[in-house]
Amino acid sequence: MKIRIWKSGEKGNPCAEHYYYQFFLRKKRYRGVLEARNLEQAKQAAQKIWDDEWNQKYDPEPPAPEQVLFGDFVRDVYLPGRKFTKVATTTTYE
Repeated sequence: MKIRIWKSGEKGNPCAEHYYYQFFLRKKRYRGVLEARNLEQAKQAAQKIWDDEWNQKYDPEPPAPEQVLFGDFVRDVYLPGRKFTKVATTTTYE
Protein backbone atom coordinates (compact mmCIF):
# COMPACT_ATOMS: atom_id res chain seq x y z
CA MET A 1 0.00 0.00 0.00
CA LYS A 2 1.36 3.37 -0.97
CA ILE A 3 -0.45 6.48 0.16
CA ARG A 4 0.87 9.75 -1.21
CA ILE A 5 0.46 12.70 1.16
CA TRP A 6 1.52 16.21 0.28
CA LYS A 7 0.96 19.84 1.08
CA SER A 8 0.80 21.98 -2.03
CA GLY A 9 1.59 25.61 -2.61
CA GLU A 10 3.79 28.12 -0.85
CA LYS A 11 3.33 30.11 2.34
CA GLY A 12 0.58 32.67 2.01
CA ASN A 13 -1.32 30.45 -0.41
CA PRO A 14 -4.75 29.56 1.09
CA CYS A 15 -4.51 26.07 -0.43
CA ALA A 16 -1.28 25.45 1.50
CA GLU A 17 -3.23 25.05 4.75
CA HIS A 18 -4.40 21.53 3.91
CA TYR A 19 -2.80 18.17 3.25
CA TYR A 20 -3.87 16.09 0.28
CA TYR A 21 -3.84 12.31 -0.15
CA GLN A 22 -3.97 9.93 -3.08
CA PHE A 23 -3.86 6.15 -3.34
CA PHE A 24 -5.03 3.40 -5.67
CA LEU A 25 -6.99 0.39 -4.47
CA ARG A 26 -8.31 -2.27 -6.87
CA LYS A 27 -7.55 -0.06 -9.88
CA LYS A 28 -9.61 2.80 -8.43
CA ARG A 29 -8.11 6.16 -7.52
CA TYR A 30 -8.92 7.71 -4.16
CA ARG A 31 -7.93 11.30 -3.46
CA GLY A 32 -9.04 14.12 -1.26
CA VAL A 33 -8.26 16.80 1.29
CA LEU A 34 -7.23 16.05 4.85
CA GLU A 35 -8.04 18.49 7.64
CA ALA A 36 -4.85 17.93 9.63
CA ARG A 37 -2.52 20.25 11.48
CA ASN A 38 0.67 18.30 10.86
CA LEU A 39 2.05 15.51 8.72
CA GLU A 40 1.59 12.82 11.39
CA GLN A 41 -2.13 13.57 11.73
CA ALA A 42 -2.45 13.59 7.94
CA LYS A 43 -0.82 10.14 7.75
CA GLN A 44 -3.18 8.75 10.39
CA ALA A 45 -6.25 10.20 8.65
CA ALA A 46 -5.18 8.85 5.25
CA GLN A 47 -4.48 5.42 6.78
CA LYS A 48 -7.97 5.38 8.30
CA ILE A 49 -9.53 6.20 4.92
CA TRP A 50 -7.53 3.41 3.29
CA ASP A 51 -8.53 0.94 6.03
CA ASP A 52 -12.20 1.83 5.64
CA GLU A 53 -12.10 1.25 1.87
CA TRP A 54 -10.19 -2.03 2.28
CA ASN A 55 -12.59 -3.35 4.91
CA GLN A 56 -15.65 -2.63 2.77
CA LYS A 57 -14.41 -5.18 0.23
CA TYR A 58 -12.43 -7.77 2.17
CA ASP A 59 -13.90 -7.65 5.70
CA PRO A 60 -17.56 -6.63 5.42
CA GLU A 61 -19.93 -6.45 8.36
CA PRO A 62 -21.89 -9.70 8.69
CA PRO A 63 -25.61 -9.30 8.04
CA ALA A 64 -27.89 -9.41 11.07
CA PRO A 65 -29.72 -12.74 11.37
CA GLU A 66 -33.41 -12.58 10.60
CA GLN A 67 -35.68 -13.37 13.54
CA VAL A 68 -38.37 -15.96 12.70
CA LEU A 69 -40.92 -17.06 15.27
CA PHE A 70 -41.40 -20.79 15.72
CA GLY A 71 -45.13 -20.61 14.98
CA ASP A 72 -44.46 -18.75 11.74
CA PHE A 73 -41.86 -21.35 10.72
CA VAL A 74 -44.27 -24.23 11.36
CA ARG A 75 -47.12 -22.53 9.49
CA ASP A 76 -45.06 -21.30 6.51
CA VAL A 77 -42.40 -23.99 6.05
CA TYR A 78 -43.06 -27.20 7.97
CA LEU A 79 -46.79 -27.80 7.43
CA PRO A 80 -46.81 -27.16 3.64
CA GLY A 81 -43.96 -29.64 3.24
CA ARG A 82 -45.58 -32.13 5.58
CA LYS A 83 -48.75 -32.25 3.46
CA PHE A 84 -46.87 -33.81 0.57
CA THR A 85 -44.98 -36.53 2.44
CA LYS A 86 -46.06 -40.12 1.82
CA VAL A 87 -46.09 -41.10 5.48
CA ALA A 88 -49.50 -42.21 6.66
CA THR A 89 -50.76 -40.10 9.54
CA THR A 90 -54.05 -39.73 11.32
CA THR A 91 -53.81 -35.94 11.47
CA THR A 92 -55.47 -33.94 8.71
CA TYR A 93 -54.21 -30.60 7.55
CA GLU A 94 -56.42 -27.94 6.07
